[in-house]
Amino acid sequence: MRFFLTVLMLSSLVYNQATFGGDLKQNHRPLLETITTYNEMRLDPATFASTLGPSNQKIFHDLLLKGNIQTLPEIKTIASGTYHLVVDKNTVIFDEKNWNQKKIRINNYFIDLAKIQSVDQLIKVIKPVVKAGEAQSSFFKIIKDLVFPRAYGVDKQTWYLLAAGVIAAASIGYLLHNRKDSDSAKSSKSASDTKTTNSVSAKSFSVTPIGESHEHGFFILRKFNGKLYAGAFGYSKKQKIFTYSPWAEASPGFTTGESVCDLREFNGYLYANTENQGQVFRTSDGNNWEKVLDVKPDIGCGLAVFNGRIYATELTLDSAPAEIHRSSDGKSWEKVYSSGSTKRYMKEIVAFQNKLYGFYVDLGGNQNGMMTSGDGTNWSSSSAPARFIRSYVKGDLMWLAATKKYSSSGESAIWTFDGNSFKKVYADASKSHISYISSIGNTMVATTTVAWKGKQGGATLLQSCDNGATWETVHTFKETEAWGMEEFDGALFVATKQDGGGGKIYKVEGLCK
Repeated sequence: MRFFLTVLMLSSLVYNQATFGGDLKQNHRPLLETITTYNEMRLDPATFASTLGPSNQKIFHDLLLKGNIQTLPEIKTIASGTYHLVVDKNTVIFDEKNWNQKKIRINNYFIDLAKIQSVDQLIKVIKPVVKAGEAQSSFFKIIKDLVFPRAYGVDKQTWYLLAAGVIAAASIGYLLHNRKDSDSAKSSKSASDTKTTNSVSAKSFSVTPIGESHEHGFFILRKFNGKLYAGAFGYSKKQKIFTYSPWAEASPGFTTGESVCDLREFNGYLYANTENQGQVFRTSDGNNWEKVLDVKPDIGCGLAVFNGRIYATELTLDSAPAEIHRSSDGKSWEKVYSSGSTKRYMKEIVAFQNKLYGFYVDLGGNQNGMMTSGDGTNWSSSSAPARFIRSYVKGDLMWLAATKKYSSSGESAIWTFDGNSFKKVYADASKSHISYISSIGNTMVATTTVAWKGKQGGATLLQSCDNGATWETVHTFKETEAWGMEEFDGALFVATKQDGGGGKIYKVEGLCK
């Protein structure tokens, strides 16, 4: 019921069709003004009702208060000029560019309001793109015939609830629709839009949870020997390895005190670097794991394969040194780098264009840097424009995920590196981290984290359908952090984390088709 109420509210926000048959020509209002007014109405309906005209004040007052409009979800800011509303499994995105072109997006379908000229058509367009547990046909029947509630067995309180959504939203009535503009809307298509047919894009976008951890959530995903492996995060020394498909704990797997920070395949084994005393484990069958490195710094994280060897980063938190260890057989390891007396936090290591790169922040002076080696033994250091925590190599570019903290621009960001220079391609000051970057087919994808160990929710999934030139938010998670992604069996899988518990693995389909 709450979802359908919200669909009505959204429809009214942009369509202002309170009476199911009024004049479709309405005034355009700025997006921020629309959303601000809606949120004010939601938080204080009594005051809002008192500002309405005297002829309508009583009915508005009754519907706003008896309809419990305060239960409507808030429309939240996710980036400058971009807002979202999440209800159950559904996400609606408003952004300035599409708003000005008479479009909104529900579950990654673009609704072209300029083409909608009746309530029947509106329902027909929205119905196939929403995801709801209730029987849709009966509810849409109720919506269509809301003025005759008794004919459909709707009780008084339910009618108030539904009607409140329509009337309250209609009262702020910021419709974009104007039939005279339909032709110009066709020619002014946003660069971030997907192609639309009959007001809705042809793709089918879905985000489905497939599993949950016993602790806070997950840090990393990697495919190996026909299965997907998830490395978990948590301090209670519970199982740290899960597999899919089907979703299950690895048995016996292994336990450790914090997280599996990275997973990497090398010479027929899957390796796991952990944040518990820098221990590295490996498996050949996914179930039986052996410890192969235990150098006892506080944290291990990055793994990379370069010139026939596997490399692992290790560090002692808040003290020196950071180290890099390598092995040719996975059993015997040698130290090939140490930061000495410098307090260096090196999280990521990656092979690119016949070189090995390590990205770090010097904790003493908050100095971001990049280590480079052509042989894995001799290293040079240079400055970096941000703190890079994850990398992804595709073609002739390295894609880098940057944190807000330690970055001079004060924003999380996506960067590229071509072997010579860095270029920032996306930034978001509202998030603490761009947490991960990957791709599925020709679609570039990235995740964001709102705050480390936060509890407010709001981690997002971004996609780019033009090789990173432009990015858009396609989903907002209930969890606060999203740290890992992997393409597997034709779908994208995303790992989330929530302080206190609740992190999940999600299967995402329908990106940029």
